[in-house]
Amino acid sequence: MTNLQDKRLVLFVRKIPYDATDAQVEEFFSQIGPVRSCFTVKEKENSDKPQGQNKGFGFVRYALAEDAERAMCELKKVKFLGKRTLKLEYAVGKHEAKPVIGNRGKKRKFDKIDMETDDNNKRKNKSKPEFEGKDSNEDEDSEEEQQGINNDDNMNVDSEGASDSQSDVDIKSTKVATKHLQKDGEKTKKGSPSVSEGTTLFIRNLSFDATEEDVHRIFRPFGPLRYCLITMDHETGRSRGTGFVCFWEKQHADACLAEAEKFNSSISTTELSFLSKKSKRELGYKSILTADPSDSLATKFTLHGRVLSVTRAVEREEAKKIMDKNRIKKRQGDKRNLYLMREGVIFPDSPAAAGLNPATISKLVASYSQRKNILQKNPNLFISKTRLSIRNLPLSVDEKKLKELAKGSISKFKEDVKKGLRSPLQPEEMAEGWDHKPVVKQAKIVRSKDRIDAASRKQRSKGYGFVEFTQHAHALAALRYLNNNPELFNDKKRLTVEFAIENNLIVKKRTERLKHAETSKKVKE
Repeated sequence: MTNLQDKRLVLFVRKIPYDATDAQVEEFFSQIGPVRSCFTVKEKENSDKPQGQNKGFGFVRYALAEDAERAMCELKKVKFLGKRTLKLEYAVGKHEAKPVIGNRGKKRKFDKIDMETDDNNKRKNKSKPEFEGKDSNEDEDSEEEQQGINNDDNMNVDSEGASDSQSDVDIKSTKVATKHLQKDGEKTKKGSPSVSEGTTLFIRNLSFDATEEDVHRIFRPFGPLRYCLITMDHETGRSRGTGFVCFWEKQHADACLAEAEKFNSSISTTELSFLSKKSKRELGYKSILTADPSDSLATKFTLHGRVLSVTRAVEREEAKKIMDKNRIKKRQGDKRNLYLMREGVIFPDSPAAAGLNPATISKLVASYSQRKNILQKNPNLFISKTRLSIRNLPLSVDEKKLKELAKGSISKFKEDVKKGLRSPLQPEEMAEGWDHKPVVKQAKIVRSKDRIDAASRKQRSKGYGFVEFTQHAHALAALRYLNNNPELFNDKKRLTVEFAIENNLIVKKRTERLKHAETSKKVKE
């Protein structure tokens, strides 16, 4: 791709509401076509403005120049979040940007921010084409700084959490890495093709170190490709193990899909007879994902030793329906509630990590890994849906204050939802007791056995405790409000909240003991 073509992919966006998130900006621009990367420029930590707030401008990089051009024409009249229209222009290389005359007749020199050292916009790509936006003479834009655009290439992560259906991603509303575009003379088409045209295929079981070039190499033999996309997780900024390939011609997509289906149907089902229904369900068994890579047909779809699953991509609404259906089905079959393990976890590249020092983030990730390991090793352990583990509590917080904090978090969560500051619970989450009155069943502070607090004359708090609700929906809302919230105590004293891990054997003994106590009480009466 030429430098000129590369520049036509990137838009400089101004007049972004300060409280808008990267995800909201990306979803807005994804109406036009696949977005390779999108980010707003954040305020620095030492700024007197709210931490994490954007500066009112950012960059959007499309997969195709045609989509960037369409966005320039079509989105400049559309109100973003129903509030205001955005100012759009092509980004230019920062070495090419010329100083312009501001309102006061002085030359304005643009500041350049190093995106690799900006804590709020961390990336791990070393080769970064740099762009700047062209300035205007409007007063409201006089504070804006120009920015180097980041390439944000695919990153590596453990294979845990890989999507096994298109339901987890949507080509029109997902952050994608699209470094490789076809360059061997295909005919030009205007804009991105609709998924309904049948030229787009959805790919599963990608290794997390797979690149767009790798995907292109696998699918190019079937016909010229319009683009390859690797889907990225909004929270972590890392690959989700899935992606899309878009052919120029439907006949080539059909041929690829037919070959994949032929391979799928050729896999012997005799191996399934060795597994019980329960084993298949627990393992999430899918023959295409566990096929022998040495198979002659499998070789065509094998990347990094993993056999890819290929299906036809579906429209956004259909993908959402599949996502909801699969998510509910998966949770119903998860007797140990392992899907809650990632709830509240703060990963290094997520927006929630802004403002946290590297040592704290490393500690949180290590805690997640430890929880994951002990759950894998001991089948008697499960994640409670109603009991929360709360760490980093001030030593002055006792059981009464903890209970008040937990109960009050529900109303605070609802207020934030009304203000649009956070997302509401999903319908299936609300179905688990959201309409009930919030009740805190237990609030417990873990205390030292040999140290006494001078003020309260009680055993000294160890700085962590547990809260148990009667309903899962309330526990979930409390976790999302309390976890990593800088407004509760102070910015340096943020709570770490997770669903507690329980031992099934201990819970059974506790239940039996309570039943025995109730029976004994009735006999005495």
